Amino acid sequence: MEKTARKNITITVDKNYCIFAAVMLHSFFLNNAANEYYIHIVTNVRNPFFKIPLYYILKKHRAKYTFYFIDEKTIQASGKVVITLHITIATYFRLFLPSVLDKIDKTLFLDSDMIIDGKLNELYDTNIEQYALGAVSTPNEERTKTLNLSNAYFNAGVMLLNLSYLRTNNFEPQFIQFIQAYPEKIIFWDQDVLNATTGKFMLPIATKWNGMANLINANETTRIIHYAGSHKPWSGHSEHPLKDKYFQYLQTDFILQLLEKCYRFYFRTLAKLKK
Repeated sequence: MEKTARKNITITVDKNYCIFAAVMLHSFFLNNAANEYYIHIVTNVRNPFFKIPLYYILKKHRAKYTFYFIDEKTIQASGKVVITLHITIATYFRLFLPSVLDKIDKTLFLDSDMIIDGKLNELYDTNIEQYALGAVSTPNEERTKTLNLSNAYFNAGVMLLNLSYLRTNNFEPQFIQFIQAYPEKIIFWDQDVLNATTGKFMLPIATKWNGMANLINANETTRIIHYAGSHKPWSGHSEHPLKDKYFQYLQTDFILQLLEKCYRFYFRTLAKLKK
């Protein structure tokens, strides 16, 4: 039995993305009734300073939520995980959701680099009883070939997860086994691991639920805008056609704007000091 009758939303976040996760959740709550959802936040952050934006937004919208701490040693013990580019080890937290959320049967996972621009009831209510997860396919012939996929490669930024199915079929050990056995095949981190292990059991969902720059459809209303890749709207280098949506939602809350500026200044200053 689940702890709550509400629908479950799950995010994973480290200290670098707490502020952007707060903006994403703010956009979510502006379009979805908070009392219909329960927010699960999986993080390696101990310092409450970094979580201030998250606490602020959750309290502002009177959301029900739980923080779960996950130790990086848990990930490192899985094998030599691949970390490159702008990615941190936090991306691998997704692989452990079946055990971290051990009382939850179903959840909608959302990346932090997103804006939720509509209601998500239709997506959440999708029947995935016979699947490990639902996700949006994204063309990638190289990954499909290298990982020997029978289905199309999918993006893991938005996943409707059947946690009960994943636990029953022992997918977590399979994730770890793949990391240990095929590190040379992993380029896109845990996303490659998920594709290689759950790809046969994935239900394709409409692209409107994961609006990456290469998947924006002019004839379809994008509900979830995903700023995938290293160029984010807040970095000033994004080429996403809907990059302005980030600032539109940010500007609806003055305190959130101040927090976002403070955190961006903090991390820019910290990066300069490290040079």
